[in-house]
This record gives sequence, C-alpha cells and structure tokens, in this order.
Amino acid sequence: MTIRPAEFRNNVIGLAKLGKVFQLPTVLSTSLGQGPNGPFIPEVVSMFPDVPVLDRPGIINAWDDPKFVAAVEKTGRKNLIMAGVTVDVCLAFAAKVPVSRVRSRYLPTLRRWSVS
Repeated sequence: MTIRPAEFRNNVIGLAKLGKVFQLPTVLSTSLGQGPNGPFIPEVVSMFPDVPVLDRPGIINAWDDPKFVAAVEKTGRKNLIMAGVTVDVCLAFAAKVPVSRVRSRYLPTLRRWSVS
C-alpha cells in the first residue's frame, strides 16, 4: 500500500502533534537526511526545537547507532511509539529490539509497505 506524499506528511505531523499534546519524550532520527526520502519534515522539527535530529549516515538500523540508543535510554521509557518511511526497512528492526531494552513497541503505519 502506498499513499501520496501529502497524506504521508499529514500522518507524520499528526503523530508528532499527539506526542506534543501528551508531552511524550521524543527522539528524531534519520538514516540519510539529505537522501532519497528528503530532509526531516520541517514542521515536525519545529515542534520540538530542543530535540536535535540525529543523523545516522549509512546506519539503517537505528539501534546500531550509539547516539540513538543513548537518546532513547535518556527518555527512561520502555514503551515506544516508533514510525518510519517504510515498514519493511525503517520499522523492521524495531521488532528485533531485545525486550530488556524495550518492553512494548507501537508501530503506526504512516506511509507504505515496500514492494521488491
């Protein structure tokens, strides 16, 4: 399932707004901020002015990036809401995180399943 870019953008902004309203600790990260998926959505970045966007050049699995892991651990949370551009790549690794690190993962589908 693929959705239009405008709908994807609205979904991401909506999820970010929920996080803001419920004052959830937020970690923003991208594997290639200037790559094929474009830069992080500016409206989301502006909602969280004190949260840096962690750039992980070439690191697809965020859990392989010590900066990302440290940022998540700093939140003190074991239940996470994670989102990504594609389910099969961006979120596939979220399901493999050890239970010792994360108790529950909620993975809203904001965009699409990739087709090989």
